[in-house]
Amino acid sequence: RATRSRFGLAQSLFETGSYNAALENYIAACASGEQPIIDNFLAAGGRLKQNGNYKLGEQFVQKANTCRK
Repeated sequence: RATRSRFGLAQSLFETGSYNAALENYIAACASGEQPIIDNFLAAGGRLKQNGNYKLGEQFVQKANTCRK
């Protein structure tokens, strides 16, 4: 239940442009190892990179890949 709450919060924060806060919540949510959360986390990183925010986008991708292990 907490995982889903953190995931929802991460998505909302990301959509409102609070990327650093979103990152913290994505990290907490992806600790569950649920593939849909990890996929969404990776997609968020990709969107940041597409919008020119390569540094933060790479942080998202690296942290998401850490959840896979």
